[in-house]
Amino acid sequence: MEKLSELYLDGTAIKELPLSINKLTGLTVLELSGCQELKSLPSSIHLRSLQTFNLSGCSNFKKFPEISDAMENLSELYLDGTAIKELPSSINKLTGLTVLNLSWCQEFKSLSSSIHMGSLQTLNLSGCSNLEKFPEISDAMQNLSKLYLDGTAIKELPSSINKLTGLTFLDLSGCQELKSLPSSIHVGSLQTLKLSGCSNLEKFPDISYAMENLSELYLDGTAIKELPLSINKLTGLTVLELSGCQELKSLPSSIHMGSLQTLKLSGCSNLEKFPDISNVLEKLSELYLDGTAIKELPSSMNKLMGLTFLDLTGCQELKSLPSSIRMGSLQTLSLYGCSNFEKFPDIPDVMEKLSKLYLGGTAIKELPSSINKLTGLTVLDLYGCRELKSLPSSIRMGSLQTLYLSGCSSLEKFPDISDVMEKLSELYLDRTAIKELPLSINKLTGLTVLDLSGCQELKSLPSSIHMGSLQTLNLSGCSKLEKFPDISDDMENLSELYLDGTAIKELPSSIRNLPGLVT
Repeated sequence: MEKLSELYLDGTAIKELPLSINKLTGLTVLELSGCQELKSLPSSIHLRSLQTFNLSGCSNFKKFPEISDAMENLSELYLDGTAIKELPSSINKLTGLTVLNLSWCQEFKSLSSSIHMGSLQTLNLSGCSNLEKFPEISDAMQNLSKLYLDGTAIKELPSSINKLTGLTFLDLSGCQELKSLPSSIHVGSLQTLKLSGCSNLEKFPDISYAMENLSELYLDGTAIKELPLSINKLTGLTVLELSGCQELKSLPSSIHMGSLQTLKLSGCSNLEKFPDISNVLEKLSELYLDGTAIKELPSSMNKLMGLTFLDLTGCQELKSLPSSIRMGSLQTLSLYGCSNFEKFPDIPDVMEKLSKLYLGGTAIKELPSSINKLTGLTVLDLYGCRELKSLPSSIRMGSLQTLYLSGCSSLEKFPDISDVMEKLSELYLDRTAIKELPLSINKLTGLTVLDLSGCQELKSLPSSIHMGSLQTLNLSGCSKLEKFPDISDDMENLSELYLDGTAIKELPSSIRNLPGLVT
C-alpha cells in the first residue's frame, strides 16, 4: 500500500485509525471530514508525504497527536468543528504548513505560547469562543497573510502582531471581550481590518506610519468615542465603516483620505457634527449619515464632486442643508424622516444626475421652483410631509417616473403640467387636501397609477379623462366627489377603478369604453 496517495474516509463511522496508517508512506491526501464517531488518531503521526489532512466536523475528536518528525510536505490541516482543546507544541514541526483551520473549535482554549511556522499563510480561529489569548509572534511568520480571530474571547492583541509583515487580512469581528489594540499599528501590508461588533473596544490606536495598503476598515458596533487625527495616514483607505458606534461623538476636524469611496456613520446617534471636507476627497461616492444627531452639513460638502449617494434618513436634528447644493455626481439623496428639516435649498444647473430624492416625513412647506432643474429625477418622494402647502406652479421634470405626495394633508392644489410628461407612471395623491385636478393632468400620457384615495376635499375631476396608459384609478373615500367624468375611447388599459366611499350617484354611459375593467 506504499503507493496509495489519496485516502477518503469522510462521513464514515470510523472511531479510530490504526498505527499502521504510518506505513502509507506515499499518502498525500487523508480525508476524514464529518467522521463524527472518530475520537482518536495514533499517538504519533509521521506521514512524510502527506499534503492535505482534513478532520473538519469530527465533533468527538479531542486531541491532536504529537508530530514525531518534520512533516514538511503537509500544507493544509483542517481541524474546524472538532472538540480539540489545544495543539501540541510539536505543531511547529509542520514547517510547510500554509493553511491551519481551527474555526468553530468551541473547546479550544490555547495555542502554543509561540508560533513559528514560517510557511503559514492562513490561520483560521473563527468562532473559538473559549480562546482568550493570542500568543506572541516570532520573526519567522512573515508569510502569514490571513488571520481570522472573529468570535473569540481574546481581550487584547500582543504588540508583536506588528511582526506579521505579510498580513493582508485581520478579522476580529464579534470579539466582545476585546478592550484594546496595540498602542500603535504599523502592519504595512494590511489591506482589510475587521473589528465589527467589538462592543468593548473604546479606542482606535494611532497610525504611526502611512498605511497605504489598508483599503477596508470596519469599526461598526464598537464603543469607539473618537478617531485619531492620524486616521488620515490611511492614504489607501476606500471603505470606513462606523455604523452603530453609538458612543462616537466626533470625527477629526478635517478628513483628507484621498482614496476613500465609502464612509458609513449610520446610527452614530451621538455624532452631532460632520467635519469640513478638504479638496482631496474626490473619490468619495457613498456617505451614510442616517440616524446621526447631525444638525447641519458644512458648505464644503459641495467639494464631494464624486458623491453619488448621500443618506441622511432619520436625522431628526437636521434643520438645514447648505444654501445651495452643487454636487454634480449625486444620484440619490435621502432626507426621509428628518422631522425638523423645513427648507430644501435651491438647485443649481449641475444636478442633472440626481435621480432619487426622498423628502418624506420632513417639515418642508414648499419646494423651490428650481426643483425643475433636476432633469434626471425619476423618483420624488414627499410622503407624509404634513406641512407641505404648495408645489411649484408648474412641473416639467421630463424624467420623473414616480411622485409620492401621500399624506401631505395640507396640500390643496396640484400644479399644472406644462409639458407632456410621458415617463411619469405613478402618481400618489392619497390623503391630501386637493380639491380638484387640473385639465393638464391628461398630459401625463404614461401614467399607469393615479391614487387619490382618502382625498376628502376632492370635489371634481377634469370633465374628460384621456390618459391612455392608465391602469389603476383609486378614488376610494373621496366623500365629496359627486360626479365621475366622461371616459375617452383610448382608456382601454384601465383595469382597476375604485369608487367606494364617494358621493357619486351615477356613472356616465362612456364607462362602456373601459373594456379591460375588472374592478
